[in-house]
Parts: sequence; C-alpha cells; structure tokens
Amino acid sequence: LWIGIGPWSKIIYAGANAFFPVALLSLRGFRAIDQRYVRVAHAFGASKGQTDRLVKIQAALPMVMAALRIGFALTIIGVILTEMLAAERGLGYELARASQTLQSANAFALIAILLVVVAALQLTIDRVGRAPHQD
Repeated sequence: LWIGIGPWSKIIYAGANAFFPVALLSLRGFRAIDQRYVRVAHAFGASKGQTDRLVKIQAALPMVMAALRIGFALTIIGVILTEMLAAERGLGYELARASQTLQSANAFALIAILLVVVAALQLTIDRVGRAPHQD
C-alpha cells in the first residue's frame, strides 16, 4: 500500500516475495556442499575459479533449482492474490472480476492462462537446471 496499486507495486512486491526464499535456500545449498569434493578438486590442481564453477555450483545446483521453483511459485501466488485484492488491471484483477460477476467461462479461461504460464516457467526452470554433460 505504501507504493500504490500501479504496475511498479507488483514488480517490487514480486521481487521482494521471491528474493528471500531464493537467497536463503541457495545459501543453504552452497553450505551443504561436501567439502571432500572441494579437497579432491584442489588435489587435482583445480584453481579457485574452476573449483567454484565445476564443483561448488554443480553440487549446489539441485538446491538452487528448488529455490527458484519455490520463489517463482510464491511470486505467482503473491502477485495474483495482490492483484485480486488491490489492483486496477492484471490477471488476478480480471479473475476476481469474472468470479464476482458470475462469468465462470471467463474465470476458467483465466485459470487456464495461469496454468499455461506456470507450466512454461516450470519447463524453463527444468531446461536451465539441466547440468550439461561433460565428456
């Protein structure tokens, strides 16, 4: 409410809503790395940059991907609910308006659009999260 009900409020709210779960879970993923992997990399002569890129990031990648999934889910839910309660436009606003005016066909169409958006985000996360095969 401090920043109004325009599009910038949604962007700021979405960023704040996603930042903390993603940051905390990513940090947890990096802290949970088995230090034996790092020692083995150093024993084979890997530099600090190689160790970070090839060992630490690869070891923390599952937790980071889980953090991104949770962050995206919280962001979508939060933005849609915020739009339903205090917005002048957007999918959440249109969904609330359609349900309040008993336009169930429009409400179901908007829900289908939201499902497509969520599925596209999940497929994008899956594609980005796949570790490249190294030969």
